[in-house]
Amino acid sequence: MRGYSAYERFWMVLILLMAAVPLFLALQAFYWPEKSFEAAIIIDRSREKIWPYLVEPTFRTRWETGLTDILPSLGEPGESGSRAFAIFYLDGARLEAEEEVIAIVLPERLEKITHFGPYTKWSQFGMTEDGGRKITYRERIRYHSFADRFWAPFKLWGHKREIENMLGRLQRLIESSPRGPQ
Repeated sequence: MRGYSAYERFWMVLILLMAAVPLFLALQAFYWPEKSFEAAIIIDRSREKIWPYLVEPTFRTRWETGLTDILPSLGEPGESGSRAFAIFYLDGARLEAEEEVIAIVLPERLEKITHFGPYTKWSQFGMTEDGGRKITYRERIRYHSFADRFWAPFKLWGHKREIENMLGRLQRLIESSPRGPQ
């Protein structure tokens, strides 16, 4: 019995990998429907000056990607239990989302749930003292369809990069305002 050549071994390994990747994606789609990540920045302003940028609609539309309008439907924006409809324009498409603030611990933490069509997103902004004001953004996304869960690892790479860019815009916006919100 002869051994396999390097060329034959290369193609066998390649074929096995090509079969293993879709299998892994299918397994993770079945067993891990929720994906999460975290990003952080440090802003050189007091918590009291940062807070309005996180909750007030006029400021949020200036730094959140694609957000064009927020229409309050229940309670005041930034209050625990308040609800609002957020309108986004992403990649030329209009998306409507329902946001619900589920917890606020002034001025340290804001948690909200956002319901989009294909997924539900839980997000949290936390502020701590760390040489400035460290803002940590945590997000968990629960995809509703198998196809969205299947491609989720690839979508999240781009989504996490966009969140980091969004936090950078927030930092530039706050630090460029000498006296805070106006």
